[in-house]
Amino acid sequence: MWQRFTERARKAVFYAQEEVRRLGAAHVGSEHLLLGLVRESDNVASKILKDLGVSANSLRSELDKELPRHEAKTSQDMTLTPSAKQMIDASYDEARRLNHDYIGTEHLLLAAIRQRDIAGMVLARLGVELDAARQIVEGLQDAPSEELSHLFKHRIAHVLKNDSFRLDYFVLGFISEESTANFLKALGVDLVPLVECLKNDLGGGGVPRERPSLESVLTLANEEARTSGQELSPIHFIPALMRADKNPIAHYMEQSGVSLDQVRAALKGP
Repeated sequence: MWQRFTERARKAVFYAQEEVRRLGAAHVGSEHLLLGLVRESDNVASKILKDLGVSANSLRSELDKELPRHEAKTSQDMTLTPSAKQMIDASYDEARRLNHDYIGTEHLLLAAIRQRDIAGMVLARLGVELDAARQIVEGLQDAPSEELSHLFKHRIAHVLKNDSFRLDYFVLGFISEESTANFLKALGVDLVPLVECLKNDLGGGGVPRERPSLESVLTLANEEARTSGQELSPIHFIPALMRADKNPIAHYMEQSGVSLDQVRAALKGP
């Protein structure tokens, strides 16, 4: 059953078993699987919920109100309840619907939303709708892996569909990604001047600077990812923007004494 599950999805099932022990329940239900899904804040399911305005803490709080504590000793075999089996089946159904050959945390979340039990009821109470969640997941279909930040992928898809969206807005967004900011700081780059320049340029006080298209920068970022043998991430946009003409980052990297070769070496790691 679990062969097609991603590592994150398998972790969610493991965490669900821990929730069963915590609550003293006898079997793994869909509500425990849902609790397992939000144990990690950086998996796709948690990011989707965050996009929909639902925090892990609020979800756990609502579920805890509904779940009784048992004194009974938890069974060692951790069998699934009928509702949990139904949720697993529904996750396969959601993956087939998207033509995915794996089961990720996003598919499990969609399946939980479909449940007509505690899991589905709590999600509905928090305003999580199946169509809205599916729309977000469908925006991930061209992404290489569930490890890539959902918010970053969603941002790329949005900008590519919006001709009037400025590259500067995109850059402001992606340098706020924790991994990107930490990467730049490790290279000795001060982000404050770059952020201020972008904000001033977007303030409407003058003629906006000419920027390369996001499509051209995305192409370069994909090249950098392939060259480094990695999957595309926000960090690959740094060397891409350094290579692009009329871009907002190369000047600051040059001022900081950081070359393209140094960035590429840092991407590959020690």
